[in-house]
Amino acid sequence: LHPAMPTLPSWGAEKFASRGAFVANRWLREELGFHHGWTTFDKIFDQVPVTEVVVRATRVTDAFLEWADRDGPWLAWLHYLEPHLPYTPPEPWLSMYDPEFRFSTDGRGAELKKEWRRRRPSEAMYRNTVGLYDGNLAWVDSEVGRVLDGLKKRGEWDRTIIVVTSDHGEAFWEHRVRGHGDHVFEEFVHVPLVIRVPGLAPRRVAEAVELVDVVPTLLDLAGVFVPEGGTAGESLVEVMTGESEAADVAFFRNHDKVSLETGVRRGPLKYIEFSGVDRVALYDLGKDPGEQENLLPFREPAAPEIETLRRSMKELLDQWIGAGSGTGDDFNPSLSGADSLDADTIEALRAIGYFGN
Repeated sequence: LHPAMPTLPSWGAEKFASRGAFVANRWLREELGFHHGWTTFDKIFDQVPVTEVVVRATRVTDAFLEWADRDGPWLAWLHYLEPHLPYTPPEPWLSMYDPEFRFSTDGRGAELKKEWRRRRPSEAMYRNTVGLYDGNLAWVDSEVGRVLDGLKKRGEWDRTIIVVTSDHGEAFWEHRVRGHGDHVFEEFVHVPLVIRVPGLAPRRVAEAVELVDVVPTLLDLAGVFVPEGGTAGESLVEVMTGESEAADVAFFRNHDKVSLETGVRRGPLKYIEFSGVDRVALYDLGKDPGEQENLLPFREPAAPEIETLRRSMKELLDQWIGAGSGTGDDFNPSLSGADSLDADTIEALRAIGYFGN
């Protein structure tokens, strides 16, 4: 991140004198600019040796709860690495979902990323892997519970806005791959977004929104003025209050280190372009939530009504890419500070999915 790029903490400095980040992922470091705007940038991963892949969620919670004992309004970001690979929760979560087969894999990356990355294992190992992931998820959920309990004990619950979300999902061989990255199918990009505002009645929004909407939403709730076009995304406050409906349009991209995938979802329709392989896909998620039936036959003309849908979805995607949102960030690791990382850090990052296998 360039120092001049506005971020949630830099925008939020107007309202929040204390702005703390508590991060467990070794990728989130000063060399890559993630510290910009925070008054406290706590690299939780520095508490364990670089050769120790797992940075326990309890450390993130403990650090935040100690920091939160302060006067005045504050802004905090808690980045838990779980339920990311490796799937190694402690008991009782380790055997909570699959006690019978929990020793068929230990949940670490080396075993799951090589032989079983793109080949589905035996049914026993499959259940075990999903069970370990679910255990990891339940464990970090309990840590979020500790955070909420801590806020209540401090008398902060009734004046704290809380957002829970994730940067990606996790695949379990739904489209012949386990993990994340690679594709823009739902198991990779459909993530939860929970926003709790004191005094605001709960409301479930079925329509799709985007992660880029989180920052303008929080700034809107905090009363921070942002010039038009100052942030990506749109505030969801009126959607949350029921004053308006969500646009139900979302864009996404991903890559498998060789080809780029971009796509758009509008209502139940989802359109994907696979660059470099001369392939496109159109799915009706209402009828086919698992994205198993491509409505666009390969190298054959589609029915007229399907072709009309394809063109309208492609036009949306082309406009997004043309505006620079889809592929225009020109990320270059050699210019980002990644080349300054030491060998042990690179190995630790490789163990959780960075720099390839």
